[in-house]
Amino acid sequence: MFHSGELQWINCYAINCLIQNELCVSSGTMVYAHRIYTSLLIQNFRVYNPLDDDATVKVNKANVQDWKGVSTLRTIRLKQNNLPDDKSPHDVTYQVVSFLIEDPVNTTESDGIISRVTVVVLFEPVFPDSLTVGSGVSQSYSFITGVRASARPISVTKAELAQAASEFGLIGQERKALEAIVFTELVFALQFPEVELRRLHTTAWNRLWISGVTLSYSYAPKALNGPQINSTLYYLTASVPDYFSVPNEGNETTLRLYQQRAKLRTACVPKVDLLRSNEHWEPVRSLQNLQRLLSLWRSTLNEAKCGAFFEDGAHGVLQAILLNLGSFHLHEDYVSIGLAAETLTRDIQFRRIQLHHPGVYVNVELRIVPGELSLSSPHLMVVQLTAERPHRPLPLSMVAETKTPKLTPLLLIHPLDPHLIPSTKPIRINGEDEKSDLLVWAEHEAEAIPVFTCPAACLTTPVEVTHTKVVMPFLVTIPPSALMYFGTHAGKLKTLTESYKYESVRPGPNPDHDLITLHKHGHPFGGLPWLFWISLGLMITLFHLFFCKIIYNELIRDKSDLESENAWRLPKYAFDLRSPQATSARAVIKAELASRRRYNRLSDSIP
Repeated sequence: MFHSGELQWINCYAINCLIQNELCVSSGTMVYAHRIYTSLLIQNFRVYNPLDDDATVKVNKANVQDWKGVSTLRTIRLKQNNLPDDKSPHDVTYQVVSFLIEDPVNTTESDGIISRVTVVVLFEPVFPDSLTVGSGVSQSYSFITGVRASARPISVTKAELAQAASEFGLIGQERKALEAIVFTELVFALQFPEVELRRLHTTAWNRLWISGVTLSYSYAPKALNGPQINSTLYYLTASVPDYFSVPNEGNETTLRLYQQRAKLRTACVPKVDLLRSNEHWEPVRSLQNLQRLLSLWRSTLNEAKCGAFFEDGAHGVLQAILLNLGSFHLHEDYVSIGLAAETLTRDIQFRRIQLHHPGVYVNVELRIVPGELSLSSPHLMVVQLTAERPHRPLPLSMVAETKTPKLTPLLLIHPLDPHLIPSTKPIRINGEDEKSDLLVWAEHEAEAIPVFTCPAACLTTPVEVTHTKVVMPFLVTIPPSALMYFGTHAGKLKTLTESYKYESVRPGPNPDHDLITLHKHGHPFGGLPWLFWISLGLMITLFHLFFCKIIYNELIRDKSDLESENAWRLPKYAFDLRSPQATSARAVIKAELASRRRYNRLSDSIP
């Protein structure tokens, strides 16, 4: 779900099942809110009936007529022909509903304004009450819902609120504009192949995740791990539009505006250690939790002066989160990493962090690696800092193997143009395709700009960051400085040494071995898993038991066997009553018998 923005589940229904074969009707549902065409909520429903008879599946649906705040309600009919099984277009009935979400205003503080209203427009398909699937048939359905709300609340008076159902006034004009947008995207989606529509959606999500963070898994109690980060990033980026998945059509004005906005974001300074914050990564179990999480993150980014990143939609929000997560400080001429040296106990990698210049990205990796082993410190670990410049990604149209259609209001009066149907062959990348992707175009423009880096205090000559990893020494200074610095001018990085006077510069501290062990194993004892130690203890115990048995057999059991051999003819009390004369006479007899046996053996051996 968090990777491609899709929710899928499978159900099995015990309807007239063949008990001996355990064959039942099954259904698979996939729901996603389209990443590019944000008015569309697409539900793909597939039913498979392996039985010998036709099966009828009921559809659970809500009645929009029972909703509160509904101001208008009408029905329209549209043509749908977007599934592979559709041989000809068929009519689909839609309910067009508009309703208001009111936020009352204190009348003493406003001039006639009684409420702030959010207008919501909904195009809902009329779902059938039941679906009949033939015997041995797999049938697919596609239900596309259109929904859109006002970008911001509208302040209205009592008179304007009274005529909310009419086409005039602020509410009526807002409703007409929203209906036009939803209708445009809905008509397009009903005729565009559903497979290609889904591919555009998943490609947009995958393109967003080329920037991100990788954190080594920790078994420590209440530690932050990948699942919490992935879910939080998904909810935050899904709450804002994706402006850069729509084709740019080579508009240089749009590129210049984007570059200008990026250059002005040099005041983003993180203030919260997000790697050790629990409230920013709480699991979402309800809509109230989700709303509280979004509000907390928005306030955190605004306090860090990173609110301007919201202008770039999902890509901007993701960059702002990564900057705060890694304590990247944006300055006018350089970027610094402000992570505390004593907190580096886990591997962490930041992918495609945009620096203070638009289109300039770097990958930064902090790893805990073994140091030089010695008898005094056999478990020595050190921190390794590396940086590299990532390769430029492919344009979105190249990855999706189809061009993203840019919808215009012309679709309201004209049929779907044939050129909107995707080609079956992959599109070759060229200058036109590259310019259609604004982010790729901006990165192409910035390829000639060099990137330099230097460690704490920047006492050494800055090293250029290329597409191969550059290893930086891990240093700490007094007074404290950043772990690393990045800039596009080596000379400006050198001036940092002149700006600050450092009393000492020394190698950074070695990570605490107990903390590293706690993250790797969940306990400070370290070593191999507990099952190994239990098995080893059992093996050692069994070996010693076997060894003790051998000693017992050699020293005690053999002696007892000898005594029993001498005393087999008499009971124990009779053996004890023998006289010394009888014992000596018996010994003489045994000696004579033994000598006779030896003589017989010798005589038998002489030829």
